[in-house]
Formats: sequence, structure tokens, C-alpha cells
Amino acid sequence: MNTLNSVSLRTLLGLLCAGLLLGAVAYAFYAVSIGVLSNPFSRSQDYSTITPTQFLLQNNTSFATGYQDLHSGDFSNGKQALSEALNQVTDSTQKYIVEFNLVYADEQLGDYSDAISLDKDIVANTSNWPIMQAYALQELGTIHYDNLQDNSITKEIFTGDPYSSFYSATSSPEKAYENLDAYAASIYPLGIVESRLAMAYVGELRDDLHYATSTLQGAAKVNQIKQAVRAANAYIDSVKDDPVASIDTSTVYAYNGAALADLAVAGAADPQQAEDAFKSAIQFTAARGLPPGESTNVMYAVFLQSMYGKSRIADIDQVLAPFSSSSPTSTKPAAQNFLISVRADPLEIFWHKPIIKLANIDPSFKDYLISIGWQASDFGT
Repeated sequence: MNTLNSVSLRTLLGLLCAGLLLGAVAYAFYAVSIGVLSNPFSRSQDYSTITPTQFLLQNNTSFATGYQDLHSGDFSNGKQALSEALNQVTDSTQKYIVEFNLVYADEQLGDYSDAISLDKDIVANTSNWPIMQAYALQELGTIHYDNLQDNSITKEIFTGDPYSSFYSATSSPEKAYENLDAYAASIYPLGIVESRLAMAYVGELRDDLHYATSTLQGAAKVNQIKQAVRAANAYIDSVKDDPVASIDTSTVYAYNGAALADLAVAGAADPQQAEDAFKSAIQFTAARGLPPGESTNVMYAVFLQSMYGKSRIADIDQVLAPFSSSSPTSTKPAAQNFLISVRADPLEIFWHKPIIKLANIDPSFKDYLISIGWQASDFGT
């Protein structure tokens, strides 16, 4: 079946993380650190007149120094100052804020082992609110998807209780990360977690059940996918009025669009639902003033070509319009780097044919690909 189902799950998740989540992760950390994320803090009587971060900035000199270092991009000194700040915290909420800022510093420095250890500490601390623990679990998965070729990260994550139980000797990495997200969702249903689960279930429908949606097992899997999409949408709705807590919205919509696109081409979902999700992702990105050329556009175009072929060429042209050889700044670097890698990287082989098909029906997109290193001979005719 010639659609998004031919794309490996890990590649797709990694593509979206690289294209959308790098900024979202940073904002998630700062959302918690500045006290904007209302769910964990608004009900806390200890901080009814001052946010935890405001308290730390005024009373924890090491945190104030480290916080400023992170904002200025000095992650090494920021990490050192924040480590010292941990010795000055006075409650678990402050400890969480410092630790999550430390996770952010560790990721920027490539100190993934330290970041993973801190995330696990946050999860293990029963004094933390469930949403705090879920964010830490979500971030474990994101560290992996941002660094797909680093197998040491997977080994580090699935060490110790309960993580080792998620990855058996006979299971795949994909299944292990699905189990990790399911664990996070059982604690608090974050949008990213639920939409990644939807994508994982699509992988099972494709690889294990071969899209046999009319069987009992297939129908149950379709319902599981749709339930995860609904849960992700419910999270989006719950944070829609919070500009910081909703920072991951475009990513959630993109994941949902990819999952629904697979179902639609398999005849198990309304194609319009997939289109609406992709459009929402693109519109949310535009509303934030970010460059329009991102991974979601490519996924949306692949879906349109797979579902409708040349009958939707005008729409495909419009979706791919940001990918222009005459306006390279309209394209996000992660999306451009991905399209460069598709040409030669064996890990991206699943994307090769869909991208070539798009180029052969959209001359402007072909010109763009040639401008970033593709050759005219790559496209045949």
C-alpha cells in the first residue's frame, strides 16, 4: 500500500521531534520553571501569591545565576550553578524546577546520561505532581527520538525498575518506547505521549495485522488508535488558553494527522480528519510566527499524493510551496536536513519513493530538492 504506512515509525517520530520538538522541549522546561503551566502549581497553597520560580530567583542565588546562564546559552556554567542550587531548595516543587532546568542543560550539552538519570529521579519522586512525572517520562522518549542512531540512549533508559520491564529480550525498541509512553499516559495523559501512542498502534496495525481492519483484532487496533487520538485532542483543548503549555500543539496535531492518514488510506478513517489535523498543525505553526516549511508539510503532501494522486495536485503544490529554491529561509533547517538525508541515508529509504513521487508531480518541489543536493537523475521520468 503506497502511503505513509511504508515509513518506519522511528524515522517518522524522529523527523517530527527534530522538526518540531526541539523548541517545544525548551519551552516545556521554561513553562514549568516560570510557573506558567497552571496544572501543577495553581492549586498549591504554598505559592498562592508568587510562582515557585519567582521564589527561587529571589531566594536561591545559584538558581538565579544558572537560570540566567541557560537563557544566555551558557549551558556549561548553567549546569554547574543549577547543581549547586539543588542544595538550596526548600521543597519538592523547587527541586523539580531546578532538576528540569538541569535536564534541559544536559540535553543541550549532550550529557544524555545525566539527563536520563534526572528524568528518572523526577518520576521516582512521589512528592511530584503526576503531570511532572509524565513530562519526565515523555522527555525520556524525546531524547531517544532526537538521537535515533545513538543506541546507548536506549540501553540507558531501559535500565532499572520499572524501565527494564518495558524492553524484553524478544521485543523491539519500538515496542519498548510504546510501553514507556503507555506508562506515562497512565500517570497523566499528555498530548505528545498520547499521539506517539497513536503512531505506535498504527505500526502494529501495519506490521503485525497487515491492515486487516475487518478482523476483530484489526478493528480493536483501529479503535485503540482513534482513542489515543481523541485523548491527544482532549489535552490540546485543555491547554488551548495557555500559550506556553500549548507549545507542543503543532506536534500533537502532526502525529495525529500521520496516524489518521494511515487509517484513511486503509479505509478505516475519514480522510478529512487526517487533513484537518495536518492543517491544524500548519496553522498553529504559522500563528507562532515560525517558518512554514516543516516536516508536517511533507507528511501532508505524501498523504494527499497517496490518497488522491494527481487529482489533488493544486493542493499538493500549495502545501509544498514553502519548499522553494528561491526562498530557502521559509524552510525549517530540520526539514531541509531530512530531505537532504533522504537521498543517500539508508535509514530514510522508506521516504525515498514518496519524495520522488512528489517531485515528479510538483516541478517547484523538484527544483528545491535539486537546490539542496539532489540530482536530476534521481527522479527518473
